[in-house]
Amino acid sequence: MFSTMNRAHEAGDNSKTITTCSPGSAVAQQYRVQYRAAPQSIWKLFAACRQREQAQQCLEQLAHQGYSARMVTYRLPPVSV
Repeated sequence: MFSTMNRAHEAGDNSKTITTCSPGSAVAQQYRVQYRAAPQSIWKLFAACRQREQAQQCLEQLAHQGYSARMVTYRLPPVSV
């Protein structure tokens, strides 16, 4: 749910509007599967899944191919600003 608060307008100044986002309980968790080819290499994103079972399948696929893999669970998915 997005809400817009125009406090500046209430004060008589129409030039500033603040937009906020307040996620409710309906926000789904996100499971990100990351992998790396060697122990000292950086983790790379392989998949972002909404269901844990899908992420688990990705982990198994990567392990079968010889990669180190991990699952990172986000209760609130990260966003770009």
